[in-house]
Amino acid sequence: MKDLHCHLLYGIDDGSKSIEESIQLLKKMVKAGCKEIVLTPHYVRNSKYVCFHSNQGMNNLLWLVLLLIFTWIMSIGFNGSPLIDSLRNILILAYCVFSLFGFINALNNKAKEVPIMSKCNLITIIAGLFGK
Repeated sequence: MKDLHCHLLYGIDDGSKSIEESIQLLKKMVKAGCKEIVLTPHYVRNSKYVCFHSNQGMNNLLWLVLLLIFTWIMSIGFNGSPLIDSLRNILILAYCVFSLFGFINALNNKAKEVPIMSKCNLITIIAGLFGK
C-alpha cells in the first residue's frame, strides 16, 4: 500500500502536534501495511518554526556571500600570502561549523540561533540600510 498524501511534519504541517505524534502515526501506517509514504506538507504561513529557519537560512546565505567576496578580494590583494591563506581557511572552517549547528538545530526541531552569525544578522543590517 502507498499513501500519496499525508500531513505528518510537525512544525511545518497542520497534522501532527508533536514529533512523538508523527512517529506514532508513521508506526501505525507501517503496521497497517503502508510501504511508501509521500509527505505533502502545507506551508503554514505563521509557523514560527518555518519563519525562524527561513530567516536563519537567508542570514547564512548572506554570510556565505560576504565570506566569498572577502576571500576573493584578499586573494587578489595578497595572492600567495600564507597568512591570508590561513585566515581564509579558518574563516571557511568556522562558517562550516556554524552552519552545521544550524542544520542540526533544524533537524532536531529546535529554534536556536547559530552562534556569532545570528548575533550579527545581515538581513536586519541590510534592511536598516534601505530603511525597512
